[in-house]
Amino acid sequence: MKFRSLSAAFYKLFASIIVSAFLLTGCVPSSLIVENNQAITQTEENISEAGVETVVVGPEASPTVIASPTPENTPIPSATATTEATATLEATASPEKTEAEKMHEYCIQKAKEVGIDLDNLENSNNLWLTEHQGLEGLEEAFNTSFTDGRIFKTMIVVDVDSLNSQTRYNSAPTTADGKKIMGWMEAIYKKADGQYQMVLLPTRIWDIKNEIMYSKTPSFGGPQYYNEVDSKHVFNSMINDYSSPNLNPDYDYFASFIGNYAKQGSWVGPGAFISFDSDYPAMTAGGAGTLEEPAFSQEQQLQFQQTGEAGFFPYFMLDRNSKIKKPIIYPFINYGTLSKTDNYPDQAFVEEFVNWFTGENKQFSNPAGPPYIRHWQELP
Repeated sequence: MKFRSLSAAFYKLFASIIVSAFLLTGCVPSSLIVENNQAITQTEENISEAGVETVVVGPEASPTVIASPTPENTPIPSATATTEATATLEATASPEKTEAEKMHEYCIQKAKEVGIDLDNLENSNNLWLTEHQGLEGLEEAFNTSFTDGRIFKTMIVVDVDSLNSQTRYNSAPTTADGKKIMGWMEAIYKKADGQYQMVLLPTRIWDIKNEIMYSKTPSFGGPQYYNEVDSKHVFNSMINDYSSPNLNPDYDYFASFIGNYAKQGSWVGPGAFISFDSDYPAMTAGGAGTLEEPAFSQEQQLQFQQTGEAGFFPYFMLDRNSKIKKPIIYPFINYGTLSKTDNYPDQAFVEEFVNWFTGENKQFSNPAGPPYIRHWQELP
């Protein structure tokens, strides 16, 4: 019993000591604890520096798994965005050229074929044009005829043509009064808007009903007409009917037309300047060669004088290759050539050419034919 009581008393004393210790410990400032910890840490650091091996006993170290170096990821090529198929641009159809634009280009090309540079006449190769003494004044008139209100319009001849076959005769227009334009000059002028226009100036007109051939002279005034026999002869020769015993097969329209004018001292072929009388209605009323009443109004003619638009003329020839419509200025056929041969003094080529049709040495009826412009003129 005493042993048990002593044990119990001992346990009570031991418990009190432990409780007191905890109480004392709870009263120690936290700063003291930190300092003690720092002291311990410093001691450990000093020991390490002194070479004393410190063994830290901790939980059993797991074997460290050395991470294999991660293979550098090959950069995955970013998917190139598929280029959307660009819609193939459909070839934009070039806008169809207007009739005026087609005619403008046709005139430039047609003039070049006979050595004429419409944009710079002095730069031309055509001797009948460049050797004319009054070229500067003629060029000024050519460039301003349809902008300054003048009545006389200046044009340049680029060709002479005719209905030289039965086929062409059949397809050519017939006027309201039953007449055919048998021969003409192709003449170019510059419209008020700067574009070129080609028109046909009649040189011979065939009256179908009365079988009379009218012929235009190179001077201003009305056409002359042949008698019945001569009219038929001229008509047959123009469409290559060689039934006449006195007709040389090589005697063609160009030779006869140019030859007759050369006798009068006028050049009417490519490179000649023509002045056209556009006065209306005074020109027709004055009997200047009108063979029938005009099929258009005075207002239309006045518009033509101001702008050069010739679309209102009722008759035209269709070019055989380009299909360009060439208006026929009819019945206004009052015009005259400005290219007199005396405007080319001391020019041997003029005398040579004229002599083919005049004087003792005329040769235009010979089989060799006349000296066409291509014989002595350098073309581009």
